[in-house]
Amino acid sequence: MVNAPARECVLDFVSALASVRQSMVTSYPALKTLSDVIPLVRRGGMDRRGTSRDGVDYAVHGIGCRMVDQEGREVDVDFLPDGSEVFDDWRVIRFIESLDNGLDISREDVLSSCRELARGGVLGEVRTGWFSAVVLQ
Repeated sequence: MVNAPARECVLDFVSALASVRQSMVTSYPALKTLSDVIPLVRRGGMDRRGTSRDGVDYAVHGIGCRMVDQEGREVDVDFLPDGSEVFDDWRVIRFIESLDNGLDISREDVLSSCRELARGGVLGEVRTGWFSAVVLQ
């Protein structure tokens, strides 16, 4: 059985990701997708760290980006070569910790919730333990 609070936190992470993605793409016209941040930073067209117009702090790292929204929620994703945004259970745990709401949810419960949401078509498991939000066009 899936831990209901863990499932809710995964869904909250996905929602927060959509919010920070929108903030970044709206604030930086050169970004067509969030993953465009990597080549843009590498070319010098954007700072490695900064703050969007509406207050999302970001830090580009390796093959990903860590963002913290106005509420202090940390959303960290890596990017696949095709531009897909992916995350693992550790990143969701970091998100939960950033909420500072006292929830004690294990990585195992988060991973189980991600897999359950993948079976339901809400997430995709792109490789073992790595997930992406299914974006309906």
